[in-house]
Amino acid sequence: MKPELKTNRPALLIYSALLIISYLSSAYLGGLFRFIFIFLIFLLFFSPLHLLIALKTLTFNQEFSTYYPVKGEEILFRFKIKNNAFLPTPLLMTRFRFEHLTVNREEQTKKFSLLPGRTSREERTVVCRYRGNYAIGMPLFRMNDTLGFFTMEMNPGNKVFTVPPRIISLKSPPFFLAEGASSFHGEGVGARSDVTLFAGYKSYRPGESVEKIAWKKYAATGVPVLKDSEGSSRNGITIYFDQQQSAREKTERLTEEDCAVELLLACVKYLLDQKIPLEIFLDSESFFKGFLPVDFDRFYRKTMELQFAGKADPAAICLKRVKTCQSPGPSLIITHRTAPETMDRIDQARKRGIHISAVSCTTGFSLEERDVWQAYISGLNQRGNRIRIVDSIEDMDTRLATP
Repeated sequence: MKPELKTNRPALLIYSALLIISYLSSAYLGGLFRFIFIFLIFLLFFSPLHLLIALKTLTFNQEFSTYYPVKGEEILFRFKIKNNAFLPTPLLMTRFRFEHLTVNREEQTKKFSLLPGRTSREERTVVCRYRGNYAIGMPLFRMNDTLGFFTMEMNPGNKVFTVPPRIISLKSPPFFLAEGASSFHGEGVGARSDVTLFAGYKSYRPGESVEKIAWKKYAATGVPVLKDSEGSSRNGITIYFDQQQSAREKTERLTEEDCAVELLLACVKYLLDQKIPLEIFLDSESFFKGFLPVDFDRFYRKTMELQFAGKADPAAICLKRVKTCQSPGPSLIITHRTAPETMDRIDQARKRGIHISAVSCTTGFSLEERDVWQAYISGLNQRGNRIRIVDSIEDMDTRLATP
C-alpha cells in the first residue's frame, strides 16, 4: 500500500505571502506580530511532521466474512483503522465501495479524526443478488496535514469476488429428448464420433483434417485414406442460447438473464451426465462442445462472466444450420425475452417438417405479461410445437419434465 503525495500549491503560495507579511510586520512593529510570525513558522514545520507521524503509526485491517460467496449470500465487510501515535490524527477520509461491475456502483465517504490510541471500525453488509463480478472494499484512504498543504492518498484495496450461477440438477429427462436418439453413421449437429467404433476406411480429400489418416495403410499402399468411425450411441443435441439483451429495467433484466444461464447449466449438466454429445451456440458462434461429465467444469467456468450482448435471433441461426446439416440431432432454443419473432420462426420450421424445441424463461415478467405470453405459447403448442415456459428456477425440473 504505497502512499501518493499531492501538493496544494495555492495554499502554499497564500501561506508564503502570509509569512512575508508577518515577518515585515514583526520587524517594523514587533510585539504581537513577532509572536504571530514565530507561530506561523512553528506551524510550517509541525504540519508536515504531524502528517508523517500519522502516516507511520496508523494501522489498517479489512476482513470479509467469506471469500467465496454464492448467489444471494450476504458478505460482511469490516474495516479497522487504529491510531498508535501520541497525537491526534489529522483529518482522515475513507471511501467504501460496493460495485457490481456490470450494473451499479455504491460509494460511501466518511471524514473523521482519531484521538491517540483510538480505533475506528466500519462494518457493511452487502448482498450478491446476481451472478458476476463484485468489487467490495475500501479503495481510497486520504489524510491531509493540518494546514492543508499536503494530501496523502492510499488504496487499502477492494477485493473482486466472482459470484457464480447456481447449479441445479434435473431429476427427470427433459422434454426435448422425448423423441429418443438412435445410432447414426458420421457426425451430425452437436454429435461426436467415437474412435472406438471403427467403421472402415474412406478416401482422403484435399482440405480434410489429417488427424484421422491411417498412416500404416498409407505407408503400405501409398494412397492416403482416413479412418472412419461411427457416431456415439445417441444423436448430439445443439443448444442455441439467446444472448440478446431484453429492454427491461436492470434488476428485472438481470433476474431473467440469471435464470436463463442457470437453466442452460441444468440442461448441459443433465446431457453430459448422460454422455449425450452437445454443442452450444451464442450469437452464431460455437461457444462450447462437450460429451462427457468431466466436460461440465470447463463449461461452468466459461459461464462465469457470460455477457448478454448478442444481436442475432437464435431461431434464425438454428434454421440456417439445420438446412446445411446431413443428419441433424435435436435442437433446443433457450430464450429469456418476449420474442414473438423467435417463436414464429420455430412455428414456420414445424410447417416444413423441422421440429425445434424451445424454453422461455419468464422470471422477470409481470403477472399480466406472463398470462399473455402463456396464452400465446399455448396456441403454438396446440399446433404441434414443443415450447415450455419456466417461471422460476425452483420449478424448472417440473416444467421441463417429459409428460
